[in-house]
Amino acid sequence: MPAIIFTTITYEMLPVGVLSPMATGLGTQVGDAGLIMTSYAVVVVLGSIPASAALARFQPKKVLLALTFTFIVSTSLLAAAPNLGVAIAARIIGGAAHGAIFTAALRVAFAVIPRSKQPLAVSVVSAGNSLALAFGVPAGSLIVGRAPWQVPFLVVAAAFFVLSIIVALTVPSRDADETAATQMGVKDALKTFANRDTLLLAATIIVITLAHYTTYTYVEPILRDMGVSEVQVGLTLMGYGLASAAGLVAFSRASARRPQVSLRVLLIAMSTVLVLIALALSSQALITAALLMWGFFFGAVPVIFQFLALTATGAVETAPALVNTSFNVGIASGSVVGGLILSSFGTGSLPWASALILALLVVAMAARTVAARRAAGPGTKANSNPRNQPVTD
Repeated sequence: MPAIIFTTITYEMLPVGVLSPMATGLGTQVGDAGLIMTSYAVVVVLGSIPASAALARFQPKKVLLALTFTFIVSTSLLAAAPNLGVAIAARIIGGAAHGAIFTAALRVAFAVIPRSKQPLAVSVVSAGNSLALAFGVPAGSLIVGRAPWQVPFLVVAAAFFVLSIIVALTVPSRDADETAATQMGVKDALKTFANRDTLLLAATIIVITLAHYTTYTYVEPILRDMGVSEVQVGLTLMGYGLASAAGLVAFSRASARRPQVSLRVLLIAMSTVLVLIALALSSQALITAALLMWGFFFGAVPVIFQFLALTATGAVETAPALVNTSFNVGIASGSVVGGLILSSFGTGSLPWASALILALLVVAMAARTVAARRAAGPGTKANSNPRNQPVTD
């Protein structure tokens, strides 16, 4: 399952590392090419919840095969795209598959392990996210240094083809009775989100992701503006990804046991590092070090989102959809906000904007915690029920 998530995230984020050559090849501006990221995210936002709920009635194996085939079509079409319009259409197809693949992967994982090991399964499956940032996205940038921008997407298409064969041969089919037990309609799925704490978690994920991708979407143009070569961009992104994987490992135990506290600490660290990135834009060595720290602190954040969503919704069929939807609202918003800032103020303003958004969120979280404690009264812990405790408490 980590391999499927790895390849999916690689495809989702691959344009980040090759945005400039893609824009040139498609005959458009870098800011407009950011729509390749935005369109994908929008489809994930619109489709994650209904797709995950609708596909829950089918065997996970069949779902995974259908989704990998859809990705093969999407990646192949993108590699053949003659212009931005076709590229966006290809990404829309991939976004439709992305919305449900996390849910399918976790369903398979949860079906074959005991409940006591489910936090480990979340970490292992989600590790594909960090590994994609560590190797998949930078590898694409390195390939483009020696080959056309289409080649990394063809490699991803081939990877999905191989994965479809592996799924067909190794993933067990579930019995009809077991599959029927997991059926959930769209209305039932939406009901799992119909509480204040879940909506608050979704909003928090959106703001964090928006802040992150306001800068990260355009990290390649930022580095290129500093005179960094294509090969060096790839190596820098690989360093970022390796640091992200290291952060996932370093914070894995704390993320599972105290996800809310871990999230607060990581947000403060990320905001500080983004300020350092803004200040280090005149030095390649300093910005490389700052990017490594950024990756380290962000690595565990997507896994924390999954833990909190599983607690808030209580449903493996919909928790990943909540994260997917919220995360991609943030990606879409971040790429748009970042593109506007890039066009109006230049690359140097991006990390400042991201740092400001995160800082304001941290302040809001602290204020809400204080208000909740005052409302609870002296000697009483606010929101003592861990299942209903929102992320910002």
